[in-house]
Amino acid sequence: MNHTEDFNDCIKIYAAARYNGHRADSQSGNPMQIAAAAESYPFHLESYHYIGKGQCDEVIRRNGHKIFMDSGAFSMFTLGIKVDLDKYARYLIAAQDFIEIASNVDAIGKGLEAESYANQKYLESLKLPIQVCPVHHARDRDEWLVRYLDEGYDYIFIGGMVPEATPYLIEWLDHIFDKYLANPDGSARVKVHGFGLTTFELMERYPWYSVDSTSWVMISMFGSCIMDIGGKRRAISFSEKSPNVKTEDKSFWSLDSVTQKYVTDLLHAEGFKPEDLATNYGMRDAWNLRYFKHYMKKIGRPTYMRAAVTFF
Repeated sequence: MNHTEDFNDCIKIYAAARYNGHRADSQSGNPMQIAAAAESYPFHLESYHYIGKGQCDEVIRRNGHKIFMDSGAFSMFTLGIKVDLDKYARYLIAAQDFIEIASNVDAIGKGLEAESYANQKYLESLKLPIQVCPVHHARDRDEWLVRYLDEGYDYIFIGGMVPEATPYLIEWLDHIFDKYLANPDGSARVKVHGFGLTTFELMERYPWYSVDSTSWVMISMFGSCIMDIGGKRRAISFSEKSPNVKTEDKSFWSLDSVTQKYVTDLLHAEGFKPEDLATNYGMRDAWNLRYFKHYMKKIGRPTYMRAAVTFF
C-alpha cells in the first residue's frame, strides 16, 4: 500500500535510522501495534554507511518502503573514513527498486565545495537509475548554491546544519531562502531538503519540500514521548530510567492530576497505555512515529516570510 499519497501537500519528514538496527521492528511491547506504526509511516531515510552492506535490504523490500538514501558522507567524515564513489554507485543500482532519491557524496569541510561538485558530476556521468542530488552546506560559499540553481537542479539538499546553533542557522537560512531559494510569495523556488533538522522552529519557518529527523527515536531512547499539551509541544518522560522521571512537568508520573488524565485519554484514543510506554521503547517509537504523521498534516507545506537579512 502506498502511504505517501495522503501527504502530497505536506512537508515530508523522513524518519531517519528506521532500518538501521531494525529498531522499529522491536518486539518490546505490542508487536502488532509497533509494526503497524512503523509500516504505515510514509517516509524513511537511511545512511549508506550503516545499511550499504545489504543486511536490511530484504526487510525494506518486505515492508514495501521507498528509501531516501543519504550517502553517509557525514558519518564517514566523523569516523575518518572516505566514501568509495564506485561502491556507492553499485549499491544504488542494486537497491534501485526501493531507493527513491539519493544524496551526493558531499565533501565536508571548509573550502571543499569543488570536490563535492566533482563527485556530483562523476555520479551523474555513470547514468545511474536513481536521481542523485547535490548538497550545499552551512558555511559553503553562495556561489556554489547559485551554480546548482543555474544548472537546473530541481532538488537541492541542505546539510552541515547539525553542529550549528539555531541562531546562526536562522540567520543563514533566512539569507539563502530570501536571496536564492524562495519565491516572492514565500513558496520554494525548487525542492529543498534539510538534513538532520530536528528543530521544529526551523521546520516551520521555511518552505522545505522535505527534512529528516532522528527525533522520533532519540526522544524514545531517553524514555520520552512527544505530544501536544495545552497548546505546547512537550517531551514527556514515561520510563523510570529517564533522567527526567522525577522532574515536575517533564515526567508523566509527576504531572498534576488534570494533566495526567488529559495525557492518559490522549494515549488511550490512539490505543496506548502509560505503563506500556514506561517499559517498552518499541511502544514509545510507535507513538513518536504516529506523532510525526499527525504533525506533517498539521503544518502542511510551510511558506517563508521574507526577513530583514543581516547575514552579509
